[in-house]
Amino acid sequence: MKSFLTSGMAVLLLIAGLYILFLRECKSEKQIAPDEMILKKSVWDSIVSIANKPPIIHIDTVQIKGNTVYISTNSLPKPIVDTVRHINVYKDSLINAEINVSVRDSVKGVLLARSWEYKPIVTKITETKTVFVPQIVNNDVPVSQNGVYLYGLIGGNSSMFAPGVGVDFITKKNTEIGGVYQRYNGTNVFSVKLGFKLGR
Repeated sequence: MKSFLTSGMAVLLLIAGLYILFLRECKSEKQIAPDEMILKKSVWDSIVSIANKPPIIHIDTVQIKGNTVYISTNSLPKPIVDTVRHINVYKDSLINAEINVSVRDSVKGVLLARSWEYKPIVTKITETKTVFVPQIVNNDVPVSQNGVYLYGLIGGNSSMFAPGVGVDFITKKNTEIGGVYQRYNGTNVFSVKLGFKLGR
């Protein structure tokens, strides 16, 4: 009767273990679409921080000197006679989009000719913006795989030596199924292992 109860309890434990294993291994996982990606919160926060940075504006001013421009004219300005100093004063100006100059000549005698020349300076202002663009680097995330592990056992006490060998099969969901063979005092002992990972 006792042997029957022991055998029945072992069968119940085996059935319960297999049922728990079935529930763990058949539990559906969240499927990720091809256009989706899982990011850590720290990575997402860094992306948002970079995206919120204001752009850096660089302004470069370059002054480009042009070629010499010659102005020819046949008309001479009318003099202003200074009767006190007995000189003639000539005034003239040159104004356009690039230059604004004026001249005043004081002459004792006659102004025979006048020529103008200038070099225009064009100011070129270039504005560029440096915009921070976050980049996502694709790093492969290691995924747990099924694995088979073989190991040896050795132990005992002052009156007994118990060597053994075992093999474990660990699924990608960290469920462990294994078998152990040991030798106790000339007796063969077989054990079955069933384990689950605790926590993350």
